[in-house]
Amino acid sequence: MKSFLIKLVVFGSIAVLSHIVAGYFMNGTTDSNYLRFLRYPNHGLIIGTSRAAQAICPDDMVQHSGLFNAGFSMLTSPYGPAYTKYILKQLDTTQRSQAFVLCVDPWSLSSAFDSITGEENWIENDKMVGETERLMNPNWEYLIEQYSYGWGNIILEHYRPTQGMILHDNGWLEVQRKFDPAKAKIRQGGKLENYKKDVGAGRRPSTARVESLRNLIRMLRPYGKVMLVRIPCSAEFRAFEQQFWQSFDQEMLSLGNTEKVQYWNPEELNRVLPFNDGHHMNYVGAHQFSKMVDRSLLEQ
Repeated sequence: MKSFLIKLVVFGSIAVLSHIVAGYFMNGTTDSNYLRFLRYPNHGLIIGTSRAAQAICPDDMVQHSGLFNAGFSMLTSPYGPAYTKYILKQLDTTQRSQAFVLCVDPWSLSSAFDSITGEENWIENDKMVGETERLMNPNWEYLIEQYSYGWGNIILEHYRPTQGMILHDNGWLEVQRKFDPAKAKIRQGGKLENYKKDVGAGRRPSTARVESLRNLIRMLRPYGKVMLVRIPCSAEFRAFEQQFWQSFDQEMLSLGNTEKVQYWNPEELNRVLPFNDGHHMNYVGAHQFSKMVDRSLLEQ
């Protein structure tokens, strides 16, 4: 019995130690969200869903250096209490001259509603922004709660990344896909079909999410400049969004006027910039667009 207990302790210690070592191998090639749960010094935030995560690279914003891209995805970071709580953890309250880019679109401000009860589904409460409480490095809480693969996979992916994506230390998610118009058109067809059939089903504009956005603006405004941005997408995707929420631009413009922040809606770029699937911007376009965001912020 004693020998068995000794072996159990030894093997248990080895397992714990291996997990600790694996944690130090986590980076932007092993997981596409992990780095957003570390504590990085920043001079402002880029806020939004996957459109923001892929479209705005802080390194290109030379007039507003030090920003951190805190965008996740439509399911993880729509505007609401859970995402606001995460943003406030990333906020540096010791600085007063920061910049905040709040990216908006109909998907970040709408929800699925129960067809019988009418209850709004706050799906992000069961995602990482609602579950992982701490920002730390390494973030063991995130690894235990959110990393769904074997921890040995962390070391493997560290040296041999296979996912075709890199999450940079500044929060920008680079999808390493060379732009091919024909393939992008095919992907766009599939993405649009998914949004029309599944994403849009039972979904409608959310006054509660718009109010959460308003409250977030008011929380951030004392610490620097705030700008609302509607990130470009393909013309076809934009037409579908217009069908889904016809008054969206008018409502965002009104919100910006009421809260005294700019609403920038560069719709003309929908036919200029490259998009991987109509919804997400290609990394080449992201570098171009990020510089435009930088200039627009400077003009405030």
